[in-house]
Amino acid sequence: MNFKDYAAILCHNLIENGFQVISQKTDITDYTPVIVLMKNISPVVYFVNVINADFYLAGNFERQSKEMYKDLEENIKKMYCSSAVSLNLLVTDVLCSENKAFCDEKELITGEKIANVWWTADLKNNLLYTGKKQPSKLMGIEKIIDDTFFGKENVNTTDINKISKDAYKKSILPVKSRDMLLTYALIFFNAFIFAFTYFSGNIDNFLMDFSCNGEKIWAEGEWYRLITPMFFHVDWSHIIFNAFSIYIFGSRMEMFAGKLNTIAVYIISGIGGCLLSSVFGDGFAVGASGAICGLMGAVLIISAVEKKDVGGLSYFTMVIYSILVLAMGLLGSGVDNYGHIGGFVTGAVIQYAVLFFNEHIKNNNKWD
Repeated sequence: MNFKDYAAILCHNLIENGFQVISQKTDITDYTPVIVLMKNISPVVYFVNVINADFYLAGNFERQSKEMYKDLEENIKKMYCSSAVSLNLLVTDVLCSENKAFCDEKELITGEKIANVWWTADLKNNLLYTGKKQPSKLMGIEKIIDDTFFGKENVNTTDINKISKDAYKKSILPVKSRDMLLTYALIFFNAFIFAFTYFSGNIDNFLMDFSCNGEKIWAEGEWYRLITPMFFHVDWSHIIFNAFSIYIFGSRMEMFAGKLNTIAVYIISGIGGCLLSSVFGDGFAVGASGAICGLMGAVLIISAVEKKDVGGLSYFTMVIYSILVLAMGLLGSGVDNYGHIGGFVTGAVIQYAVLFFNEHIKNNNKWD
């Protein structure tokens, strides 16, 4: 495989995994010096420089890239990032030993705004060489590079615009539901119950009768309390925040996982949150937070397994958001932390099981 073919397939595979080409070049040839791709995962932006190292010497690229990095440092904040990682991939056939030696000389310097990583793609032996002092893994890019050696993706063009268009279709999750009727129904149902209890003048009685409480559930057998708490709320701020959260995570689940998957995660996660709260918590708890945390856990699993954004929510974003939500619960008072944790874990487990089952069915159908 020559540089032109390898670079075309690699660009396709990287774009499919969320990168975008920011090079000026529109066509890949055997004389293309470098192709630059970028992926912004705030607070870090990642660059992959695909360098034709048999035509464009690594030392020349390193010297010229210093000017580019000066401009980049000034624009990092505009990307809502605090640092950047630049992977310089030396794609080589003729000068393999020279480029591997160049990578061996380089050390990974951490703590800088821009961290440079130097790897060699050895086209002669179809191997990725990561250098003696360089990381051997970086955001799964090493696997994409390895797969590219064997041309697993059929790319019949070297036009970057056409490659980007074809790969983009595979970079996004397929839409399973075009409308948000279930999400709106959940919001309406929660809001209606809150409005009814609030304007009835007996909201405190409703909350006591339908909230989650371990003694009432396990000692007195009021099992309905494992379900009803997820539809009751304490005050206006409680219902508004939860309605907004249902919209954010429910709409994405409904769009990319489907209505049946979404309602199953919502209800079972709400029950899972109540179960954990009833065993380890004390007092009376209400709110859709457990069910919402279940939706969060499900979105996190989808982004992790599919390695794609879920309606703009990346895996990294979901990890940070989940940590913040659980941490705020632990630091705050009057928050049912067990309900949050129980709902989150339940939603994550359910979604992983759904994806595993779907993959199993798909693989079995291939043999039919």
